Amino acid sequence: MFFDPIYLVFMVPGLLLTLWAQSQVKGTYHRYSQINSRMGMTGAQVAQTILSKMGVQGVRVGKCHRG
Repeated sequence: MFFDPIYLVFMVPGLLLTLWAQSQVKGTYHRYSQINSRMGMTGAQVAQTILSKMGVQGVRVGKCHRG
């Protein structure tokens, strides 16, 4: 298999764009995860309320722990 330097022309900018987009999404999620809802409910409470009103039982709702 041979290496063609033209791959770098496409690979490096694509990688940089991907890393930039990932940091933007992470930052936005982090920023808005700190804001309380107007109703004073957490996302888990809202999800549980929706499930209950739809008659769905046996589903646990909790906070996702990601690094």
